[in-house]
Amino acid sequence: VLHALDEDLPCVYYNTWMCHLPESGSFLTEVGNDQFNEVLAKYYGAEAAQEWKALPPSPAGGQDLKEFMKPLAKASTSLPSIAVRSDPAALITLSRFFPKIFSNPLDVTLQNWMDLLCFLLSGKPADGTLAAEIGYMFDDWYRPNASLEFPKGGSEAIVDALVRGLKKFGGELRLRSHVEEVLVEGGRAAGVQLRGGQKIMASKAVISNATVWDLMPMLPPGSGLGGLCAGALLARYGMKVTVCESHSIPGGACHAWKRDGYTFESGPSLYSGMSDRPSNNPIGQERSSSNCKPEAESVPAEWKQEKEEQPQCESFMHLHLGIDATGLPDDLEIHHIVVNDWDKGADSSLELVFLLKLRVAAPQNVVLVSIASVLDPSLAPEGKHVIHAYTPGNEPYSIWEGLDRNSAEYKALKEERAEVLWRAVEKAIPDVRQRVEIEMVGTPLTQERFLRRKNGTYGAYGWFEEGGSVVPSPDTPLEGLYCVGDSTFPGPGVPAVAAGGAICANSLVPFWKHLEVLNKVCN
Repeated sequence: VLHALDEDLPCVYYNTWMCHLPESGSFLTEVGNDQFNEVLAKYYGAEAAQEWKALPPSPAGGQDLKEFMKPLAKASTSLPSIAVRSDPAALITLSRFFPKIFSNPLDVTLQNWMDLLCFLLSGKPADGTLAAEIGYMFDDWYRPNASLEFPKGGSEAIVDALVRGLKKFGGELRLRSHVEEVLVEGGRAAGVQLRGGQKIMASKAVISNATVWDLMPMLPPGSGLGGLCAGALLARYGMKVTVCESHSIPGGACHAWKRDGYTFESGPSLYSGMSDRPSNNPIGQERSSSNCKPEAESVPAEWKQEKEEQPQCESFMHLHLGIDATGLPDDLEIHHIVVNDWDKGADSSLELVFLLKLRVAAPQNVVLVSIASVLDPSLAPEGKHVIHAYTPGNEPYSIWEGLDRNSAEYKALKEERAEVLWRAVEKAIPDVRQRVEIEMVGTPLTQERFLRRKNGTYGAYGWFEEGGSVVPSPDTPLEGLYCVGDSTFPGPGVPAVAAGGAICANSLVPFWKHLEVLNKVCN
């Protein structure tokens, strides 16, 4: 998207992170396959390392994981999401890539490490993550000289680049513009009405970046990544675009805010494919949103029920800290991934296949700690660090539901459920509690309130579980109304959300305009 918009995103490159695992303690690992084999041999023994290298077993003695994953990675990256659209013209925009994707598919069996990586990527273990996302991850993380990239300025820099692209091509961003309903005329979405009564009419389409569950009762949406990708790319295609954001800050779950010289991020901190280096990350290749809800009679009851019953990922616990960094080592790592128990949630009465799905995603089992100021000192005052620790989509909303945010019960639960985050940060900085200058704890109710997301959910999943038949598209039964964001296909995570926004934008313009941008991005 950003390439299509001619927007640069300066990044800091790095290739290591700290892992804190229950059976092996703490160790440093790198992006790439060879060093991870060394880690396996050191902490788990030669047999474990050989088992990883030889997936699946074969008469020839197995093959390196990179080789084993090549067909999936090749298939994933050979059809870039920027080429996808949801109408028959997709045969034209995708045709140039078809010769690249034919290869022998392999049945991939992945264990704890794959589950962990996929959970961080999509909010679900490997068996709940799209094969294309897994393939993209391996292509980007396990290529020669692979590295991760942290955008200078953090997630705010990504949003700023998309907003610049939107405005550069004539698009408009309206902050504090709370959409109350979609206007329907002649059986199609004709525009939106803002709080206060102002109407904004649409000549082509209304795109909702609200979750599908918030779309129904007309809760306010926002200019999240999916919406900004769709809007900026549509402006690039020459269409008149107005993005309505109910907050004072754009970005949705990817926004950031400042306090006392610290920059705090609400969303992800683990990125790749963000810079001008070649990558198939959709955000690097190409987000607008009017956020709205069709009147109940404007869509079939069956469609509405289907969307309301779409499976939800769980929510988050967040710990935001500003700390004194005096005396901390210069080689402090930015990322610390903590797994508390591979078998957490295990119950002998449950089937083994269910246990394998549950253990990584079990409540509070995985914690991700990001110390972004390690790579970008501008995110904190001199001599300080900013820290974001969070449970990535594994905090159940049910234990918070109905609590009064001002009650003693809520405050006690908040302190109790944040303890796992404190313990994770202490693995990196043992005396962190004595260093704290700013402390903010977010719960599923915080996520629900500030991001206006039902149950504070991370997004949706389950489009291709047993019984699924067709690939979901961004359009809806109400003509002119489209949906993007992490509750629509292909789901949560920056690459997936950016891909969904791009697919929506591509589907709204003639294929020859789409081909012009495709030639720029993919040649």
